[in-house]
Amino acid sequence: MKLLRPGVLDRINRDLSIICRLKGLLLRVLDLPRNIDAEGFFSEFRRRLEQEVDLQAEALNIERFRELQQPTRPPNIMGRKEHVWQPIPSAA
Repeated sequence: MKLLRPGVLDRINRDLSIICRLKGLLLRVLDLPRNIDAEGFFSEFRRRLEQEVDLQAEALNIERFRELQQPTRPPNIMGRKEHVWQPIPSAA
């Protein structure tokens, strides 16, 4: 579960804006090889950061994980009696 502190999204957006404005300077200071797609790098960095703080996507991922953890039935092979598989209870 992810929790965001109040104002953290504003800070992230402000920081990303600063990074975008200073991109040229950062590229010179970091001395990246010329064959690196700097625009692509910064775009991907922004996109990944936005994904990390997307709480709606996080909620969907939690729900999907819960669905995947539900007991399943193995296929009935050779006429054997079917059994419902149950998850192993935690030792806690």
